[in-house]
Amino acid sequence: MNSVNLVGRITNTPEIKYHKDNAHCSFSIVSELSGIDKVTKKPKTTVILCQVWGKMAENLCKYQAKGSLISIQNGEIETSSWVDGNVTKYVTKVQIRPWSSIKYLESSSVTENRVLQSIDKEAQAYEQGI
Repeated sequence: MNSVNLVGRITNTPEIKYHKDNAHCSFSIVSELSGIDKVTKKPKTTVILCQVWGKMAENLCKYQAKGSLISIQNGEIETSSWVDGNVTKYVTKVQIRPWSSIKYLESSSVTENRVLQSIDKEAQAYEQGI
């Protein structure tokens, strides 16, 4: 068994989906690595794909949005593969199991403000024809 703990920001607003009446959500987080990027002079980051099922998926989609800071405890790294034409493709995700936990590291008001700002920016871009 493997176990992974992560802290990061959600890259896109999570969306709930259902498979055989079971809720699930695939999302990604961006997490800082040690060190500074020599070109940008900013902390190095990596994007991590995650998947959560059941009530945790429903809660994540209900209460979190793009940019929300979360932590994941006791997730499991899982790689799956499939064949596309003659090429085998792989994807690695952190599976958030029933014994795992997701902690929301910001208040709901911070998340709500972020959502409102995002909607505001989208409306302004639409009005400007961007």
